[in-house]
Amino acid sequence: MALFTLLPIGIIQLSAALERGDWYAHSADLMQQPIIQMLVWMRVPGDTVLSVGALALAWFVLRLWIESKQALWPLPEAVVEASV
Repeated sequence: MALFTLLPIGIIQLSAALERGDWYAHSADLMQQPIIQMLVWMRVPGDTVLSVGALALAWFVLRLWIESKQALWPLPEAVVEASV
């Protein structure tokens, strides 16, 4: 992601900042150019895969947490008597 999208956009912004100024490098005029739009859309597949992986990890951790709570719920008699 960084190599194919962020680095080229950063180089284009650096070039624009050196030629026209920092205000232009962050302006909508530069960011709406076709090459920038293509590079931004190239991030979508990678971001989607990353999001799906993060959601899968969160779901896995949530299931483990819920199952561990359910396993502890019916406390054995010895634990209940020791706490009294």
